[in-house]
Amino acid sequence: GGPGYGKDSLLHFTAPADGDYLVRIRDVRGLGGDTYAYRLHLRESRPDFELSLSPRNPNVPRGGTIPVTITALKREGFNAPIEVAFDALPAGLKATKNTIAPGLDSTTLLLTADAGADLNTAVPFEVTGRATINGRALSHRANPADKLKLIALMPRADVRLLSQTKVVELAPGETAEVTVAAERANGYAGRVPVVVSDLPTRVRVTDSGLNGVLIHEDDKTTTFRLWALPNAEPTEGYIYVAARVETRSPQQNMYAALEPILVRVKPATPTTAQAGPHKPSTPTANQAAPK
Repeated sequence: GGPGYGKDSLLHFTAPADGDYLVRIRDVRGLGGDTYAYRLHLRESRPDFELSLSPRNPNVPRGGTIPVTITALKREGFNAPIEVAFDALPAGLKATKNTIAPGLDSTTLLLTADAGADLNTAVPFEVTGRATINGRALSHRANPADKLKLIALMPRADVRLLSQTKVVELAPGETAEVTVAAERANGYAGRVPVVVSDLPTRVRVTDSGLNGVLIHEDDKTTTFRLWALPNAEPTEGYIYVAARVETRSPQQNMYAALEPILVRVKPATPTTAQAGPHKPSTPTANQAAPK
């Protein structure tokens, strides 16, 4: 039956007409006998979802932002949009809202601490997802059994990432450039890997190289290209870029740019829907962000 069903099998069946139907159950290894017992349970489908989050204990740098990934486990054909958001946060902390779109399994929330934020201790938090399917309202918290979800403040991070590109427009088959900058602090002088998340369907980073997108030790900025595949459909959404501090520690080490980047895939034209990536005739990667 897949995740959440253990070793149980699951079959979706829509009867074509009223009547009697025969269900046959057998062991996949061809074994059987009086000692082989099965329980068959029949019911109507109940589409639903569960949520999980990462990191489960966010450490937010004062004056900085971290990405929090919310992942949905969708069950029994669930494919409605899920609106996810932090519940009430203490003073000095703020977070974005987002939606896990149909066909996708995750999205990113940005959690930010003001430069003057002051928490005496780690504070519990919740992220809630809400959806409506078949007229039924659903609401679930992420990691509901985890009673130790805590937010803590940390000193200024070693790296702060800035999105110099605010809006990207491209048609299927085209590429567009995205530029990001890193501000190093606390004496940190190493290279800065850049992680790109929430890419629209059929949009790729084309020139990440063996080690991914990097801001090298002697550089403050880097530019990478997004490519809309020739079969990409018109869409609009935000992508998120984050700087990763390279360390052997398993603890959180990802720090996001404060603003996401809007990516807009335009309808295809006969001249753009080609097999390989090519640059648009009119650069649009550094337009101003929408208000």
